[in-house]
Amino acid sequence: YFLIGADSLLSFTKWKFPSVVAKNAKVCVAGRVDSDIENAILVFKKKYGYKPIILPFTGCCSSTETREYLYLGLNAEKFLPYKVSEFISENNLYQPDEYHKFLREHSKEKRLVHTVGVITTAMFYAKRMGADVNKAKLAALLHDVAKYLDKNDYPDCEIDNDVPDSVVHQFLGAYVAEKVLGVKDEEILGAIRWHTTGRPNMTLL
Repeated sequence: YFLIGADSLLSFTKWKFPSVVAKNAKVCVAGRVDSDIENAILVFKKKYGYKPIILPFTGCCSSTETREYLYLGLNAEKFLPYKVSEFISENNLYQPDEYHKFLREHSKEKRLVHTVGVITTAMFYAKRMGADVNKAKLAALLHDVAKYLDKNDYPDCEIDNDVPDSVVHQFLGAYVAEKVLGVKDEEILGAIRWHTTGRPNMTLL
């Protein structure tokens, strides 16, 4: 048996060798069944010859949320059985990349928890609106990267003197994302730069 979430069923036919997966294991789907999922079930049955097994799901979190907790060094035990949490710890799984390392070093715990919430929300709406989900995820991850940084430590970052203190972090955040963390995508940088105030003619992201 191969267990996937309902959202994964929607993209299953685009996987690498999906027919091999469907042939060698019975696909099971856990999650809320809506009209999109019902249609995906019909497509699956037509392509692979059987209906995936639908399992009721009453959990309270997503795998993305759980992974982000782990990457950011937050306590994810509320999402995981003890043995799973223990295995992850003993085997040093889910090590942070440079973005998560920077956030862990320069953010407070409550801000990291907030960031995870923004990531899951941004990804949800990106999927719903047809925006780039990966870009939305990275922009959300870094949107508050400068929340606790001092602009005086980054003298090359030009911020107008009349900018209120409460929104300085959006401009400084875009600077840090680009100059310190190496983000080059201007749409992602723009999403960080204007996430508090917005601006005219914003992109979908």
